[in-house]
Amino acid sequence: MLCFCEKNDRTELRVEADVAVDPVWCNRCSYNLELEDLPLSEALKTELMNWVLRYGEWIDWDHDDRLIPGGLALETTHNEEGKRLTERVQQELGADFRVVFRSSVFGWLMYRKPVPFQAVYNLYGILPIYPPWLLSM
Repeated sequence: MLCFCEKNDRTELRVEADVAVDPVWCNRCSYNLELEDLPLSEALKTELMNWVLRYGEWIDWDHDDRLIPGGLALETTHNEEGKRLTERVQQELGADFRVVFRSSVFGWLMYRKPVPFQAVYNLYGILPIYPPWLLSM
């Protein structure tokens, strides 16, 4: 379970879905970790892999990466499941680890809508400040 951190301290982890990768990352250096190297139950590892394999169901990959009808709802549901799985990862790893979740915001960005505050906070660790013109959309 090596990463790019100077001390190779892997106690700060992030659960995040993306295409063709395992769903757990070092939250410091953003190195994608091998799920098999983590001390998690096989049941949770399977659920995490099934979840990450569903990443992008809301995207029409064949037509300029547009959202499919109902795509925002699918992305929101995927993010909610990711949050629940992150809580379970935290429970299984215990207090020696800090596990955070990074939401997908692809759909919100495609529609040029304000991204939910919590999603921005999950992505960047800061609360967003929107320009007034964007808040009126």
